[in-house]
Parts: sequence; structure tokens; C-alpha cells
Amino acid sequence: MKNNKLNIIALLTLFLGLVSCVEDNDFNLPNTEVNEPSIAQFAKTPFSAVKDGLIQEFKNNNKLVYTFPAPEATATNPTPDPLAVIEGYVVSSDAAGNFYKKIVVQDAAENPTAGFELLLDNTSLSQSYEPGRKVYIVLDGLTVTYDDGERTSDIDPENGVPGKYTLGQLVGDRVDEVVTPRVSRHVFASSTKMELVPTVIKIEDFTGANVNTYVKVEGAQFDTSELPNTFSGEPDDSFDGLRTFRECASGSGIDLQTSTFASFKTNQVPQGRGDITFVLTKDFRAENFVAIVNTPAAISFNEQRCDPVYEEDFQSATDNTDLDITGWVNFAEEGGELWTEQEFRGNGYAEFSGFRTGDDSNIGWLISPGIDMDAQTDEFLTFKAAQHHVSDSDNNTLEVLVSTDFDGTNVATATWTKVNANLPTKDSRWYAFEDSGEIDLSSYTGTLYIAFKSVASGTNSALDGSYMIDDVKVSVK
Repeated sequence: MKNNKLNIIALLTLFLGLVSCVEDNDFNLPNTEVNEPSIAQFAKTPFSAVKDGLIQEFKNNNKLVYTFPAPEATATNPTPDPLAVIEGYVVSSDAAGNFYKKIVVQDAAENPTAGFELLLDNTSLSQSYEPGRKVYIVLDGLTVTYDDGERTSDIDPENGVPGKYTLGQLVGDRVDEVVTPRVSRHVFASSTKMELVPTVIKIEDFTGANVNTYVKVEGAQFDTSELPNTFSGEPDDSFDGLRTFRECASGSGIDLQTSTFASFKTNQVPQGRGDITFVLTKDFRAENFVAIVNTPAAISFNEQRCDPVYEEDFQSATDNTDLDITGWVNFAEEGGELWTEQEFRGNGYAEFSGFRTGDDSNIGWLISPGIDMDAQTDEFLTFKAAQHHVSDSDNNTLEVLVSTDFDGTNVATATWTKVNANLPTKDSRWYAFEDSGEIDLSSYTGTLYIAFKSVASGTNSALDGSYMIDDVKVSVK
């Protein structure tokens, strides 16, 4: 009986103790707000000091590593003020395992002009330095290096080749991760967290200033050959998976690099078209641009793909023979000259020329196979064209026409409508292919034929220039 009383008293005491720990029904979570670190008062060094320090060292000593000086402690001043503190914004996240022991920092949350990667011997960095978090970095004693993928003797931070800057701790003759005990002395999280605004940019416009910054590419999709693949879960993905995506408008592409340790490595790549936001950087050897996403949610490919409805790249061309490609009509309206197949340095294309034909007038038609315009919507035509030796583009001409009543044989009886395109003129650089621009075909129904009509002369030297056609493609928006 005595033991029971003691047990009841003990339980009652424990209950009262627990209740007394919570006052006024305050069950809120502990305060985890980040306080502004005292180091903020020393953040007076420009972000560009990382790049500028390396460049100065390269110019003075031809070295590609530069260690920032650190103040010396003395008996009277055991904790001297730091010499160089910069501020920037984190754009990477290791939460999904796609970044490892590094954070990528750029100089502004919007419209950045520079960025670098900072190697840290810590994991779960996103818990303290998540994307958008402003950070202060004490450069004292850290080392910056640079690589642009050239041979070692040719690496030059000012040679115009895009490269990447890496900050860390000097170990021997290379820059490595800042060891764990030193991380807290060099990197400080600010109380400020901003919404990152990615730089909207075209792949062909990437420069060195965009490396290690947060960017966005619009209207892109993974190559058809990539669609069966996962992000990086295929047997031949040893460290990273590389999956190519391209802009629909330009056809320019870049590899998405995904770690084989990423939590989403076995997810299938998105099948549609849309926008992708990522950290732009260089691959392991700094040779090529690559894109790295923080999470697969950064890829919004939910729209209809822009795969070509029809395309012909003329890569089957046999050099300097009359063009004979299945489905194409090659017709001489005047004179005996036909469009020919040409090949130069591995690139095939079609060409029409009046040079030395002996005909007063040469008119040649090159007509595509019929294209079903009822199977999809929002179609447009693109191709590339070039010229050489054209000195009178008013009479030595190239036109693009379309027809929906061509019977596949009789060119003369069909109704042909001229379409506007960006075409080379006599002032265009010889042999330089130019993009036609997007030619809207969305209003056409039924079966559509596309014709390239060229006029030349084999007896008038002013009219014996040549026109070249390549990469004919009908796509959807």
C-alpha cells in the first residue's frame, strides 16, 4: 500500500512539472530565426575580388591559384578584424543530393554578373545555406582557382573562353574543400533570404559571366533519344548522367548533368516541352557548359513537344550529283539544270547553280514530300540557306513557295503561294548558312508541299550564282 502511494505521488509530481514548463498554453515551436551575424559589419569587399585576385596573380606570376592574405594575431590583438569579407546569394541546394560538399554563390539575387563555387567539407549544407540565403564569406586564407577546359598551358582567365572560378582551401598545389572546423569561420548565413530571379537566357548566348549563376531556358525539351532514360539511373551512368535538352526555336542544346547520388536519379526525364531553371556551370574538366538542377521541380516540361513534323538534313547527299532523295521532286522548268546534292566537310546540302550550263535561263524547283497538316496544329517552317557568287540577287533569285493542290508530279498546274523568309542576298557572306526564321504554316490544312525555286543563267555571268538549302524542318510551337 505504501508503494502504491509513493507511485501516485511520483506521477502527480511529474505531471505538475511538465505542465509548469509550458506557460499560458504556449505550445509554439522554438524560435529558429537566423540572426544577422556580427561579421556583416566587415562585408565591404566587392564580390569581384574573387575573380580579380586570381587575374592579378595570373598577370603577375602566371599562376592559376591565389590565396587571400589573412591577418596575424598578436598578443595585444588575438582576434584581429578580417581583411576581406564579401556577400552573395546561394543558388545551389544539396537537399536532393545533386550537389555535394559545395555551395554555388552569385553576387545578386536578380541580374547577377558573376558566381563561383565554394568547396566545403560538410554535407546537408542546404539546412544552413539554402537557395536565396544571403551569406557572408571571409576570404582571408581561402584560395581561388580557375579552369576553362583548355590545356594547362593555355588556360587564361582573359582568353575569352568561358571558365569557372572555384574557392576553397589550398591542399598541396590544388584547391580542395574547406575542412569542417574552418567552415564556421569562413561562411556565415545572413538573416536575409531573397527570392531568386533566374536570368532568362538563350543557350547560344551563354558566356563566362553566366557560369555558376542561376539561369532559365524557355521553350526547351529533351532530345527524343533521351525520352526512355532516367535522369542518371542507367547502367552506364558511373558518376553523373548527361541528358541533352534543346531550345525548340534555335535547336541549341546543352547537357543536364545529374549525380548518380541524387534522390531523383531513377525518375524518367520529363517527356514534354517547357522551361527549365538551373545552375549553369562547366563539367568536371571545365570543357563544356552543363546544367544542374536543384530538384526535378525546376523542370516544367508540361507543354506539347516541338518535335519536327517533317525534317530533311540532306546528310545522305552524294557530292555533286543530281538530287535524288525519296519523296522529293527535282524539276527543271527551264534549261536542263537540276538541284544537286553537295557535301562539304561532312555536311550535306542541296544546291542550284546556273554556272556554265550553257542555258540562257535556268529555273529549278526542289519540292518536299507532302506533309499532313491535319495531324497537329501550330506548324511552322524553318530551314537554312546560303549563297555564293550571286552578284545580282534581284534576277538570280531564290523563292520559297507552298501548295496544297500539287499532285506530286505536275508543278505547272499547281497553285503556289510565296512565303516570306530570311534569304541570302548578294551581300551575304559566301557559303555562310543563315536561319530562315520561323515561317507560320498554321493556316494550312490537308497535304502541304514546300518548294524551293531558283532562277539563274548559264550564259550571263551576273546570273550564274548558286543557292544552297539545308536543314528543312516543319515543327509545332
